[in-house]
Amino acid sequence: MLKRKTSIILIALLILAVIVTGCSGAKESGTQTGDTGTKTTDKDTAPKTGTSDSEGPYQLTIFCADNNIADYPLDLENRPNLKDITEILREKFNIELSLETAVGSRFQEVLNTRMAAAANLPDIISYRYDDVTLSNVYNNGLILDLTDLIKEHAPNIAKTYFEEDPYYIIANGTADGKILRVVQIVRNIQHTVTTLNVRYDWCKAVGMELPETTDQFYNMLKAFQEQDVNGNGMKDEIFMPGYVAMNQSLSTPFGVMKMNGASDSWFADSTGKIYHTMLTDEAKNYIAYVAKLYGEGLIDPDFLNQTNDQINEKRYANRMAGGTGPWWDAVVLATSLNAYGIKSEFVSIPPFYNDQGTRHIIKRNYGGSGCWMLTKDCRHPEAAIKMLDWFYTTEGSQKTYYGEVAPGGEYYIRDTSEPEKYGLKMADYDMTATEKYRQESSSEPNIRQKLGINSNVFPHKLVGTNDSIAWEFYTSFTEEICGLAANIDYNMKILNMFVNDIGVQDIGFVTPNSEQVKTIEEATDLFTYMDEMIQKFMTGVEPMSNWDNFVKQCESMGINKIRDVMQQRYDGYIKVMETYGFKVIER
Repeated sequence: MLKRKTSIILIALLILAVIVTGCSGAKESGTQTGDTGTKTTDKDTAPKTGTSDSEGPYQLTIFCADNNIADYPLDLENRPNLKDITEILREKFNIELSLETAVGSRFQEVLNTRMAAAANLPDIISYRYDDVTLSNVYNNGLILDLTDLIKEHAPNIAKTYFEEDPYYIIANGTADGKILRVVQIVRNIQHTVTTLNVRYDWCKAVGMELPETTDQFYNMLKAFQEQDVNGNGMKDEIFMPGYVAMNQSLSTPFGVMKMNGASDSWFADSTGKIYHTMLTDEAKNYIAYVAKLYGEGLIDPDFLNQTNDQINEKRYANRMAGGTGPWWDAVVLATSLNAYGIKSEFVSIPPFYNDQGTRHIIKRNYGGSGCWMLTKDCRHPEAAIKMLDWFYTTEGSQKTYYGEVAPGGEYYIRDTSEPEKYGLKMADYDMTATEKYRQESSSEPNIRQKLGINSNVFPHKLVGTNDSIAWEFYTSFTEEICGLAANIDYNMKILNMFVNDIGVQDIGFVTPNSEQVKTIEEATDLFTYMDEMIQKFMTGVEPMSNWDNFVKQCESMGINKIRDVMQQRYDGYIKVMETYGFKVIER
């Protein structure tokens, strides 16, 4: 997949500027709607001004995907919150903003054509390239290095990138630390861990507590089937994981520090040496355990390859004994099944204890989500970066995400009195939906699109607390429907454990250079082979007695050469992190 994406953009960048589309970037007054989306623009023929913002007003255009429903397309006039924001930007920064959109399903195609033409680009593009393509676009001179702009004109972004977590630099820039994009941040412990969830109501039905070891988990699944907890007369209660999510959450008690898919299962030992976690003895023991579950019919026989419809069919037949995913899966699953008349109590649980009586959970690095890049044709880079910086403030984030700024207004208000009664401290940005919002949203489920709230036009920064998660579960999902999964004390206990006690920070890698990309792309067949073999071991197609031959085959296909590249990229990660005072590992 990496090779295919890279080839597409490199080919696109060589297309001559004569390529045109219905979204050409011409600036005219008025609004145009066509198959590429909508333009809301102001007439502007002013010449490009480089990096100087000595004069104003500053004309800026944002190009982004429109993923709204057809009734409420993105535009700056008819979505009230977006209109309010443009007025705020005019007052605060003397910016006259315009918007260009392409429908979400065609956005990448339109963007590639625009970038290939390499002329008359919009000032700002909202899109997240993969790291290799991002580097290629920069090396072809199509987007700007934002590092100095951020340092000089964006104190809130600078604090986030340089002081709070330099991984934002690594995930959104070059190997030598150049920052190429501003990201949207929606971050809390839920977004960085993967957990197991189990049917607690079924546990109570068979007289068991929530499992804390892999043996207890096995015994629980056996008991569910033997006692026919779903009451249909068949032994069909099954653990329903996803392949990668299961690797992330179920392998840790076997001593596997990090395991995803084959291309992304790298970790560093205590000396900083990179190794592939799938090829260890610990991984072998974990895979043998999964094979045991599979061989005894305790795990979904189709867990490696099935559609969402097939998954939902099993869920709504009340067969799901547990699964894997983000922390919020438990409340979402219970709520979903309740809508179909199935009373259930899923509970997300901490990782199991290992043989030494300890446990750990990997906290993935978080590099942000939606991204904003300034193009080579950006007319006012300083004004643009100041604007983006405002959205990293509490005021800017609230206005973007809620459509209201504290103390609030018609739809959201800042009110922490209720959670404080439970000893909870809300994040600075947290606001509460009003009765008016709840009433209108009950009849108009797309009210946020109608209002222009939480769109991808502007970023926001929301760094949540465990208290905020617990309060959201308690109030939005309720203990009445979700049971223990929505209980405040339970959520606070386990989430604080993840943050303070058993959470292990993931390692990172800088963007690969061209030679490293070539080496990684040459490993496509190797990684495919590894995933196929791991899955064959898990399902009993390949006997565990062939494990050593599997490891030798990986070595003959060049796993050590790839490891050397990952070591170089990891060393680059350490260098960037330590440049900003973050010690990654004791050498």
